Amino acid sequence: MKLLNTATDLQKRFNADDRAMVLCFSETVETLVLLLAPAAPHCADELWAALGKQGFTLNTTWPVYDPKLAIDAVDVIACQVNGKLRDTVEMPTGSSNQALEDAAKASPKVQAHLEGKTLRKTIVVPGKLVNFVVA
Repeated sequence: MKLLNTATDLQKRFNADDRAMVLCFSETVETLVLLLAPAAPHCADELWAALGKQGFTLNTTWPVYDPKLAIDAVDVIACQVNGKLRDTVEMPTGSSNQALEDAAKASPKVQAHLEGKTLRKTIVVPGKLVNFVVA
């Protein structure tokens, strides 16, 4: 599903003059067709032929997974006050606990729930959430 969403976003920015974009989009569509093949082999073969490819999808090699490409550069951090979600912030992957805490405190939605209250404890789960316990 993520691949299809990314391909749709890529299509919106599609520029036929950009050779790298054309190759990326072409490879994405071919991969989608190959991933469709086990569930709908006849449809996949029709689409494969429409792409100008020879033979059947059955005889084609399966797409190769590259774990380096699957790493997100950004984490969505949940910002909670007393265990209740108040906001989310996007932070670079691998941000320090202090940076996550500072970003959460900078959120206007979180600040509204912290005003006039005593901060008892801050819980940071790297890459996941920041929770402020207030009284």
